[in-house]
Amino acid sequence: MTRVGRPRLRRPFSTVRASPLWGPGPGGDYLVRQLALVSEESGSVGVALAAEPDDGQFATATAMLNELGQWFVEHRHNFSTVTCHTA
Repeated sequence: MTRVGRPRLRRPFSTVRASPLWGPGPGGDYLVRQLALVSEESGSVGVALAAEPDDGQFATATAMLNELGQWFVEHRHNFSTVTCHTA
């Protein structure tokens, strides 16, 4: 069952800094986006997800993002990570 609500990435990550964005797109339908910096021991990876459902509903867009987020969690080891250093 897909959870509907505020989109967010959850464990198994050490740190997730995320910014959910949503609102009507140019045609009036909802466009929901999730931008995140996901950190693990091996480094960090930037994630950008977006969903604009055919029915234009916020709940549907959120459910779509939750599915995309779950896909990322299951495939996270396929992505390269980087380590950022501050000057």
